[in-house]
Amino acid sequence: MNKIYIPYDYNNTPKKYHEGFRGSKFIYALMIFMSIYPSVGINSYIPYYLLGISVGFILLNKVNISIPMIYVVFIVWVIFINILQLPLNNLSLMYGIKTSIGIIFPLLAYILGQYYSKKVRGESIEKVLFVLLIIQFIVVFMQMAGTSFGLKTYTVFAGDKGIEYLQYISYGNRYQAIGTIGNPNELGVFSLLLSAFLLFFSSIKKPLVIISLILTSYIVLCSQSRTSVILFCVLIFARIIYTERISLGKKIFRTLLGILSTILLLYYAANNLGRELSFDQLNTRYILWDHAWEKVYSFNDLINLYIMIVGRGISYVKITGSVDNSYMNIMFSSGIIGLSSFIALIIILFFLAKRIVVKRYKFIVYSYLIIYAISCTVMDVYFIMKVSFLLFFIIGYLLNSNEQHLSTKFTVEKV
Repeated sequence: MNKIYIPYDYNNTPKKYHEGFRGSKFIYALMIFMSIYPSVGINSYIPYYLLGISVGFILLNKVNISIPMIYVVFIVWVIFINILQLPLNNLSLMYGIKTSIGIIFPLLAYILGQYYSKKVRGESIEKVLFVLLIIQFIVVFMQMAGTSFGLKTYTVFAGDKGIEYLQYISYGNRYQAIGTIGNPNELGVFSLLLSAFLLFFSSIKKPLVIISLILTSYIVLCSQSRTSVILFCVLIFARIIYTERISLGKKIFRTLLGILSTILLLYYAANNLGRELSFDQLNTRYILWDHAWEKVYSFNDLINLYIMIVGRGISYVKITGSVDNSYMNIMFSSGIIGLSSFIALIIILFFLAKRIVVKRYKFIVYSYLIIYAISCTVMDVYFIMKVSFLLFFIIGYLLNSNEQHLSTKFTVEKV
């Protein structure tokens, strides 16, 4: 089989090689579906199957896919330990396989993003993400207004937990918004990921960027997620001082403006959130983490050392209840080896981002990884399907976006 090479040009690519662009509507629909599908009950596995089938077709077409080796090591290790520890946890093999699916899901999203980086323009992704932000805004607005539709969404997207939100999680007669994500904290992170792309992708003066700032502010404040509020302030500060080329005087002005905007937003949030914006409020999480640690390492020193190194498996964490900390959950499920490989993955993705040619794309990946690394300390982000899909899809897309902007070659196999 011979290979011919043609310049990779979005505007001038011959029609016979343009099939990927005509089929791009699929990924737009999939991105929207993943964010609004009710991921509760037995139907929650449908997105996994859909994504798996999509990636399966990609691999069957023998498309070149590049995956960081540490990511493969992390997934293989976590699944291996999960299956190995099933007898210790008195769980069935079927349950072990079912709980292992979640660990592969973000990798599939990464592969999908990498594949479409050669087929879909960044401007198209920007529009889809803006649509997703509008969807979240509409649902959150309905929830805050207390409409019948808005209140129904709590049980649709959060199941039995949604009833608890309606009954118990209200502050000053204001419910915590969950959007279509199903959890206030997760909604905050999801909206931040959407906003980060929109903020850095285009000029800050662009109407779409201004609107996205307003929508994200509303969503984050309605979620009453303290972590998201702080991260949103940092994101705004970073965007104000970010620029391609600017004089020293303007840099100083933008820095001062960024600091002022951050302080004002934090002040407003502290006085308008139903929940107190204070680090003292984290004591509850510290107590939860301490109890979880004592429960996992409750054996003699030798067994505790073994569990600390290799972990007890994801299945054990799922059965006993995960704590609101991705690092601790990974430590409990796959030990020091799994946690080390997970942290190494985040660091390696940072270094891979340095290779991105376009500065704005590079900053989007940086912001995604920072949001992700911090969010992992207060929630189990990795296993949150909707957040993980968006994050790893965009990272996979941007890390392999250089071909859109360099005079590289696009390989077409001639049969």
